[in-house]
Amino acid sequence: AFAEALYQDKWGSKEQALTEFKRTKRYKVLPDSWRRTADLNIYRLQFELRKFVAARKTFLNLDEAVGAEDKEDLLRFEQEINRLETSGKPFRVPGEINNYNEWWHSPLRQIFSFTNIEGRLGEVRLHCDAKYVGFGFIEPKKHYRIDHSHGSCNITISGTEGTTFDLIARLPTT
Repeated sequence: AFAEALYQDKWGSKEQALTEFKRTKRYKVLPDSWRRTADLNIYRLQFELRKFVAARKTFLNLDEAVGAEDKEDLLRFEQEINRLETSGKPFRVPGEINNYNEWWHSPLRQIFSFTNIEGRLGEVRLHCDAKYVGFGFIEPKKHYRIDHSHGSCNITISGTEGTTFDLIARLPTT
């Protein structure tokens, strides 16, 4: 899984690389230096793929083995996440359905839409603290809103492997 993650990161899919790096963590057999490399790559890929909520959780769980230089870089990433969270501008989150026919995302903002769909997307599921919502058809450019009363949510989208799209994250207009 570690070798596959490195391969996918260099020559393949960033989404697949993230999946493989996470898989390496489940085995708990990696030497400490490799585990540190996997942790840092998971964080970097989450940031690059704009999975900001997951990146924050990863950042909080990084152990003391992460060096001071790496911590400085990670703090810059955290500052950028904070800026994006409060900025009024929409931002794009690229999505790609992996070889398990899914894509997941923890949204940083409560309003989102889908554009640039290349391939076939299936069901969308919102798994929230207080509610589960599923809908079977994605209308491109339609704005979907997560109600604050639902708590924090994760989005899971099923589809055909290799399907790409953009999720556009927005703040509510006041």
